[in-house]
Amino acid sequence: NKFPHFKSRKYAQSYNSKCVNHNIKVIDNHHIKLPKLGVVYFRSGRLPQGKIKNVTVRLTVANQYYITVLTECENQTLAKTGKRVGGDLGLKSLLNLSDGYKEPIHHFEDKYRKKLHHWEKLRSRRYLLAKQAIAWDYHNKVLAPRQLDDFKNYQKARVMVAKYRQKIANQRLDQLQKFTTKLV
Repeated sequence: NKFPHFKSRKYAQSYNSKCVNHNIKVIDNHHIKLPKLGVVYFRSGRLPQGKIKNVTVRLTVANQYYITVLTECENQTLAKTGKRVGGDLGLKSLLNLSDGYKEPIHHFEDKYRKKLHHWEKLRSRRYLLAKQAIAWDYHNKVLAPRQLDDFKNYQKARVMVAKYRQKIANQRLDQLQKFTTKLV
């Protein structure tokens, strides 16, 4: 049994591994050595610094794998500027600061609205057809009735909806992180 098995019925599936006897190593900028999986290629903005404690490999709803590396490192404290600013969350703008700056609200779903709507309609239609086929199998007392996992077009539509929603969520998170970094 060489590879990890994802046994959970939930869509967010993960596999954890502790670092024992240096069994987890970052080899170079794009390769990491993991137990059970061996050397794995990865894309990274930054390499983990410090002593590696454990690793989590996660499969998302959009069929993407993410590796989270927990490391032990020194805390970096930023120098205090001595300035204070108050903020107010608004409806027309995301945040109004006491120094007059207003952060606008960005509507990220506008770019992907048509594609997301198209794939949501397809997913809904394919889900209903799959449910009808499953009910027909049960009605005819088929020995091995089909499950939702057997309907590949439904699974494809489900993954595409998840990808577009993930893109919108990633854009929102990126904008909020850039804004909070600018505030500090």
